[in-house]
Amino acid sequence: MRLKNKLGQVFVSVSVLFSINLSYAGATILQISTSEARRPSVIMSEKILSLAYAQLGITIRLVPVPAARALAMWNSNLLDGIAVRIIDIGFVDTIRVNIPIAYEDAVVFTSKKQFQVNGYASLKPYVVGYMAGVSYLEDRLKDIPQKEAAPSIESLFRKLDVGRTDVVVESRSSLCTAKSLGYERISILEPSLEKRMGYHYLHLRHKALALTLEQVLSEMEKDGRIKKIQDEVARDFIQNCPQ
Repeated sequence: MRLKNKLGQVFVSVSVLFSINLSYAGATILQISTSEARRPSVIMSEKILSLAYAQLGITIRLVPVPAARALAMWNSNLLDGIAVRIIDIGFVDTIRVNIPIAYEDAVVFTSKKQFQVNGYASLKPYVVGYMAGVSYLEDRLKDIPQKEAAPSIESLFRKLDVGRTDVVVESRSSLCTAKSLGYERISILEPSLEKRMGYHYLHLRHKALALTLEQVLSEMEKDGRIKKIQDEVARDFIQNCPQ
């Protein structure tokens, strides 16, 4: 009976995949917005989605645009999906594909202070710098008595370098920015504070496709392909910081 049920599930999955392939065969190329910023999470999502959609026989076009432009294009019905979102920026009529495809590590940067990082509470004795307007960081740092927001990533690391702040909370990939600005003393304290996961989103009109794509990504997650791509991108990004 169990074997019969499993065979039935496989038949249904294959039937759904076949139906999706027929629906999108020869269809207009799907327009997927991606970020102009070459962050690890962006690169991860592009590589993983390219593989997943190719497995379904669906052609996608990755459209690199600023966040504000992507939102305007979405509201004008010019996009079919968003490559990855880690922070909610107000898109409506979306359906999330519930397999995480990317992440950003929130870490502590220092130029002088040395201590064991153990969650956000371990930052309480220090003056903590962070980027203004990043809502999740404002929430995480709400119990930190001494903190200072910066208007730009350059200002953030400048304050750390001259001692106006003791530490900075930012994405691990921002180490490349610190290096490009010549701040050689700035380093990362391990371990990371948290890993923020990113998901792919499609327009609601592609609901059936979203469910099928989720099956494909689930298999990629199980067989280790997603983690392999993520690990390679994260390692290569820090080793070969983009200019």
